[in-house]
Formats: sequence, structure tokens, C-alpha cells
Amino acid sequence: MKLSHSKLKTILECPMSYYLKHIQGIQLKVKKSALSIGSQVHWCIENNTEDLTKYFEENGTFKQKNNFTREELLAEAMAHGYFKHKEELFEKMLTDNSTGKKLELLDETHELFLSTKLKSFKENTEHEFIGIIDLLLLTNKGFILVDYKTSSQVPNWDNYLDQLYRYIFELKSNFPDIIIPSENDLLKVFQTKRRNLYMQ
Repeated sequence: MKLSHSKLKTILECPMSYYLKHIQGIQLKVKKSALSIGSQVHWCIENNTEDLTKYFEENGTFKQKNNFTREELLAEAMAHGYFKHKEELFEKMLTDNSTGKKLELLDETHELFLSTKLKSFKENTEHEFIGIIDLLLLTNKGFILVDYKTSSQVPNWDNYLDQLYRYIFELKSNFPDIIIPSENDLLKVFQTKRRNLYMQ
């Protein structure tokens, strides 16, 4: 069985929902605009641009009737806010909380796909656990894991801890020689706030 974070979360929260959606294929055909905006902002950051023209050309939905939708405008505004504050964000992320010293950035990877094995309760059976890390920074003290959140509300960060711990598990499985020294120091999440960045 191939499992992602969202599938694991659904299994743990409501096994029947998992069964209906992923086994029987029964689900609501409602596309949430927040998911679309999130995908667009992720693409901008990964491709180091705040211009979504190529994104929409590739997805066949760009400028219908020569107009941007509200979601498209929000996505570009959020990407603009990110790039406007990128140096400030990286300054905070690359500061060691325990010493206040600057960390040396060795590598920056966007949209990193990882796969590892999960043992099953059944003997000699394994499941494949997959995940995509939005941004992984390799420093002289180990990894900094970043997961982007696009929302108009300040979220409850505790709701995302299980996702981050699963990604840490994948990192340790795939890169056992690279240290993750401290959750407080090197596990950092920042939110791209729709309303604030749109206004800047």
C-alpha cells in the first residue's frame, strides 16, 4: 500500500472516510480554492517567480476571457509578499535559536519527493510512505524543514505537528548521516498570510 501524510491522517481520524475515498472512490467533487491557491504559491516559490503565466499555460486555465480570477490575483500577491520578505524569512530560519549565531546554508531544495518503508502489522509486509517537502535547507548544523501554509487565518500550529514529524521520519530514513539537532532549532514552519501579503 502506498501512503501519504494525508492518507495516514485520514486513516487515523476516520477509517471509514479513507475506505470510502481511497478504496471505493467515493468523494465530493468540490475543488477548494484554498488548495488551488496553495498549489500556485508553491509553484511560484519553487520556480523563483511571482508571475503565474507559465503555470496557467501548463495547466490550461490561464487568463480565461483575458481576466485573472480572484484566486489567481491572490496567489500572485502572496508570491510577491514572499519574495519581498524572503531575505528576512531566511535570516530568521538560518539563525540558531540556541546560540543566536548565523547558520551556514549549504544547499536549498524545493519540492523534495521522499519515499520510505513502513512496517506493517502483517509479517513480512511493508507499506510505502511518500511525502513532498516544500523546502529543505541543509546547513552546517543539519536540516531545516519548511512547510508552506497559505491561509487567511492564523492556524493552530499544533495541527501540523504530525505532518512535520512524519517528514522528519522520512528525512532520517533517507539521510541517516545528516543530523536534525533540535526540533526547536531546526523544525520551523512559516505561514504565508493571504490578507497581510495581499495588502503589502
